[in-house]
Amino acid sequence: MPNRNYQAGVRFERARKKVWEQDGNVVLRTAGSHGPFDLVAIGEDRVRLIQCKRVQTKAQAMRLIRLFEAKPPLFCSGATQYLEVYVKDLREVQVGVV
Repeated sequence: MPNRNYQAGVRFERARKKVWEQDGNVVLRTAGSHGPFDLVAIGEDRVRLIQCKRVQTKAQAMRLIRLFEAKPPLFCSGATQYLEVYVKDLREVQVGVV
């Protein structure tokens, strides 16, 4: 049976998938791919590559976002890369975009 952190991560990915779908995107969850992104959101105007993380504090979230924005996982044109970080202490999502 998967551990609690894994299960919480899956729930977060699925919740973010719903948010992107409600915004009019077709969203693929790339579970098991071991790639740099957890979700691929395809909209009318662009493709978005989304990585989902969970952390304890806002400071941890901001550190991850700064690293992500300084060195994105992929060099690609035509797709926007997102890092969505759920902060457990605040129960909110912080977002980094490249």
